[in-house]
Amino acid sequence: MSALSIVASQQLVSAGPSLPLATRVRVVAFLAISALTYQPAVGFFVVGLVLALLSPRPDPEPRRQIRRHTSALAAALAVVLAWMVGARLTLGKADRTGLSHRPLHKASWFVTEVLDNATNAFDITPSHVVEVVVLGLIATVIVVISRRYGRRQGPIVAAALVAALPVSYTPNLIAVETWAAYRTLAALSTLVLVFVLVAAREISQFVAASVSRALTRRRLDAAFSLALVAATAVIAAVVATTMYDDLIRPQTDELAAFRGALRATYDDDPDTIAVRLRRVPHAIVGQGVGAGGPGPRHVAGRRPRSGRDADRSPRSR
Repeated sequence: MSALSIVASQQLVSAGPSLPLATRVRVVAFLAISALTYQPAVGFFVVGLVLALLSPRPDPEPRRQIRRHTSALAAALAVVLAWMVGARLTLGKADRTGLSHRPLHKASWFVTEVLDNATNAFDITPSHVVEVVVLGLIATVIVVISRRYGRRQGPIVAAALVAALPVSYTPNLIAVETWAAYRTLAALSTLVLVFVLVAAREISQFVAASVSRALTRRRLDAAFSLALVAATAVIAAVVATTMYDDLIRPQTDELAAFRGALRATYDDDPDTIAVRLRRVPHAIVGQGVGAGGPGPRHVAGRRPRSGRDADRSPRSR
């Protein structure tokens, strides 16, 4: 679904001055399908717009790209809302997360927690220092890029780039829940990475422009490219190590322990994972593990070997 949103954005960017109706319909359909499948994936549509605005060869009319993306996103949102209202009227009330009615609280949560996690994409324990540094880098890129568009269009581009950060996270900002899950940060983290890579590109171009000799400039370009590849490999290794050490391995150990506990509880059928529920006699519940009664396998619902033992009360014992 993320790829579908990016494809929709690229179709708008690659279109000429006049946008055919078939392309409009196709883009809106792509966005609607992406939103109905997984709402946070629509944020990659905003990533496509930011890539177009930060391009080394930008569109001479950036307002046209911003207008196209905004209108397509609004049309797709109308289709999704119509679908949701129709489903609610047809199927009845559904248990879904409500909408937030505290915009200031959500804005504070976005700055203090969501951006903190997104800017610390390499680490599962984010740091506010890294957040401030990365946001400062993003602000510098926005200022530098917007000045290239001139006085008339520069402020519009700057406003669009700043708004792209919260807009890419809109599905979670309008919901009442405040849990910045990493799976919902995919578009926002990608957007942050785009700004960081553009900053690296601008630094390399600035250094190359300050060198007069062509041979030295080419050597600097080659050295910068190799350094970028090495940095990408190191970051990928750090991300993979962090994911394995802090997410994959603990959850694997937890699932293995849970499976072992189930097998110990249901040793008569160790291949099943389903927890069998049945009413436990009051005599068995009253004894409990701490009272010297039967072990947890009886409390969990395992059928006793003798039906006579199940009916025996503590007093008869």
